[in-house]
Amino acid sequence: MSDRRFRSRARWPRRLVYALAAVLAGLVVGELAAMLIFAGSTDRRLDEEAVRNVGSRPR
Repeated sequence: MSDRRFRSRARWPRRLVYALAAVLAGLVVGELAAMLIFAGSTDRRLDEEAVRNVGSRPR
């Protein structure tokens, strides 16, 4: 009977670790997805700005 009580007390830290690992993995995946989504628009803006600056640079 005392063995059962020990098991029930020892389970919550493991669940907490799993929950924290899931949150951390979600943050990493979300950050990578955001980088992939916004990378194309950032590249386009930099390319457009470079094209505009080529015509206005001093010789």
